[in-house]
Amino acid sequence: MTPRYPETPAQSFHDFTTQHARTRDTLPLGSPYCLLNPNPRTTQGMADAHAISAAETEPSPLDLLILSFGLHRRLETLVEKTSREFDLTATEALALHCLSRRPEFVSEVARQTGLRPNGASVLIGRLVSKRLVRRQRSRGDRRLTLITLTDSGQALAATLQLNLWRDIESFLEPLPPAARTRLSDLLRLLA
Repeated sequence: MTPRYPETPAQSFHDFTTQHARTRDTLPLGSPYCLLNPNPRTTQGMADAHAISAAETEPSPLDLLILSFGLHRRLETLVEKTSREFDLTATEALALHCLSRRPEFVSEVARQTGLRPNGASVLIGRLVSKRLVRRQRSRGDRRLTLITLTDSGQALAATLQLNLWRDIESFLEPLPPAARTRLSDLLRLLA
């Protein structure tokens, strides 16, 4: 039995992939599910990716959405794995990275980590208790709180960045430099 793609928006991608997770070998060549979840016994996922580009198939908007969710999941898994090595959550690691560039207000930490301001305040509280960041009231507006890294926070952020760089570099290794540049340009265009 060859699974069919969802016919209505009401049938979610999660329902579709859960229902057909055991039949991925029978999905049509180049299906988004095959590309993101290649058969672990083969390199079929990469072969499917090359077959799609060779066939010059234009993906539907839903296919692009599914691919972006899959990419997000894989990168998030990399960040979570590296973060756990340092007893941090992925969001805490991202906040440290954000703050390693310069001190930020809570609202900017929230924006860069994808949290609401109250969630970012809780996150900052955890990082303060781990002695990785400190809060200080803004001199210009006492209602605003500026978050800065402590010395140990700076050292941990630098180590995290090196480890994440290594892991992401390994993840992107199959892409030639021109494809990486193109990917970066496309992501900037859409972000």
